[in-house]
Amino acid sequence: MHIPIQKAHECEAVLQCMHAQYEAGNNEVRPNVMSYSIAIDACGKSKSVDGARRAERVLRKMEQLGGLPGYEDLKPNVVSYTAAIDAWAKSGSREGADRAEAILERMEIRPPSNGVGATDAVRPNLATYTAVIDAIANSHSSDAGPRAERILQRIKYLYEQQHTSPSSSSSISSTDIEIKPTKIVYNGVINAWCKTINHAQSAVQAERILNEMLELYESTGDESLRPNVISYTTVIDAHARSSLKSVQSAKRAEEILRRMIDMHRQHEGGSGGGGDTRPNFIAYSAVINAW
Repeated sequence: MHIPIQKAHECEAVLQCMHAQYEAGNNEVRPNVMSYSIAIDACGKSKSVDGARRAERVLRKMEQLGGLPGYEDLKPNVVSYTAAIDAWAKSGSREGADRAEAILERMEIRPPSNGVGATDAVRPNLATYTAVIDAIANSHSSDAGPRAERILQRIKYLYEQQHTSPSSSSSISSTDIEIKPTKIVYNGVINAWCKTINHAQSAVQAERILNEMLELYESTGDESLRPNVISYTTVIDAHARSSLKSVQSAKRAEEILRRMIDMHRQHEGGSGGGGDTRPNFIAYSAVINAW
């Protein structure tokens, strides 16, 4: 969904109006974490750098006011932070990767709003880390692939911690999204490698990530790790667009298409179905383009 940047301006104006009325004594319109998070999300939906900057500005105001007298329920939560990171991902800008990682770091190490007592740090969830990977991929930077992989390694580490430390696993509430590597995470990293500029081996690296995901799926049987049409098609397209475009890259693209067809046939009619690996027009067109 895309909204004009003017709508984001209007959301900020509404927040300012709410503050003015609240400060004048109208407790019925006291801004809270929900109203601010909605505004952040609206700014992000403009899919622009201006919108992303506005989203982060709204987030910073939450950080400044949250916890202060009269604004106890304005502390930003994981939804607020993730929406701001997602705004940078949607902006498609070079600075988006840096800003997304900076917000991630900020949410993890926030000091207490009143200067004393417990930290105001907010634990990122899987959606947060995925949004950071998307921001890195959409920055089209020369180090997008390696940076996205570092986030993947972080997710793997947290997943292992959750399953080896009793205190960590017991702290996960029923409303939390378990932090674990999934096809969505892996697809994000594959996409980051494919969008890495001036890297001769980007297609090879993207295929390496696909193979890792496939190996994990085959060894665990975890359906959340089974590569889908996006996984295969993105890697095929990476070989088709490779700066080292050659007969070898075309053959690799064709081989991945064959693996995709095999995966579809293997799972067609099963409990999980095979539709999410059915080769589509984009996959076949990318293979043709590779030649």
